[in-house]
Amino acid sequence: TGARGGTGIATLVFTVAAEEGTWTIPVALPIGAPDVALQSFALSDAAHGNGNGCLEAWEFQNLSCVYRNRGTADAISSVLTLSFPENSFGRAVDASVALPLIPAGGTVSFPDELLWFVKEATPPFSEIAMILTIEGSNLESRAETVRVRTCGYGLDDPVASEGSFSHRAIVGVDQWHVSGARYHSAPSSWRCGDSAAGAYSNIMESVLTLPPLCLFNNSRLTFWHRINAEA
Repeated sequence: TGARGGTGIATLVFTVAAEEGTWTIPVALPIGAPDVALQSFALSDAAHGNGNGCLEAWEFQNLSCVYRNRGTADAISSVLTLSFPENSFGRAVDASVALPLIPAGGTVSFPDELLWFVKEATPPFSEIAMILTIEGSNLESRAETVRVRTCGYGLDDPVASEGSFSHRAIVGVDQWHVSGARYHSAPSSWRCGDSAAGAYSNIMESVLTLPPLCLFNNSRLTFWHRINAEA
């Protein structure tokens, strides 16, 4: 059988025939194979953008990646290709790069060799999926999807819906939700507590996270909050 995911087995069957009978002897041989996966990635607009470190519409972005070979054999003649789903806000420009040999247990990095463009009509806080496909002469094709989100300059948040905010539980349950109770500005506000009874759960720690914002000199973020907690 072929080697996948770093290991494999090849079975050789030896048959000996004689007047006394036939003997079949299977011999299992381990096969080494590469297992290459994305370890990290980073974006930069320093070379072809405005250099402010924000992911924005109408801007070129360089993509750097680090790949690790978790297998038991070197990855030979690998090629990495960048693509985007149909109707994406991203468009590949320099879409592929040939990688050097990736030794078993080792890593390979290539800074800024993939280039893509954020389309001009991309709204702030838009999610963009990037598909990274690696293949090689002794490597099965493997596609991984990473997601990034465009930045914004201002956040006028009426809390009409969850919008570009995210929330999650660190301990216990996540009770953040949009509520019509005690808002500062109509029609609603963010609330952490039971949507029916109103009280929050015991032993709970959850977070509400803003979308990425580009902050410049004299930027100011203003919010109102009210807390009703046990002493």
